[in-house]
Amino acid sequence: MGDKIKKPIVVFLSSPFTGLTDEELRDNHRNNVRELTDIVCKHYGVSDIKILCAFENQDNFKHSDICKHKGLYYVGKYMSDFMSTCDVVVFGHNWRTSTGCVLEQYAASLYGLDYIDLDQRNVYVHTNQKKGVYMA
Repeated sequence: MGDKIKKPIVVFLSSPFTGLTDEELRDNHRNNVRELTDIVCKHYGVSDIKILCAFENQDNFKHSDICKHKGLYYVGKYMSDFMSTCDVVVFGHNWRTSTGCVLEQYAASLYGLDYIDLDQRNVYVHTNQKKGVYMA
């Protein structure tokens, strides 16, 4: 009766913010999205993905005035609202320069999430029968 309809793969994009201008953030985001779309679609055999990221949701998270550690607040919000609902996490270029991205990678690894490192072009698979590291 027809092909099964596949749900889109939900991707959480983790990428550095600190020290970047708005233009640099936009360029990095655009480049990361283009690259991750290609890798995710090929690796998971899908044509439809949904990307969750801090860049497109900056205005949705406002810390309160009593927040003493704003960076930690944002990492916690992104992990609880985005990372906990995704199928795969993608770490954008230069993610190792960001404390928040490093924390997110550590959590992804500890909790057994699939993740992709765009710097290394590796796919780390934890959640299915094909566990291992694959070149993207």
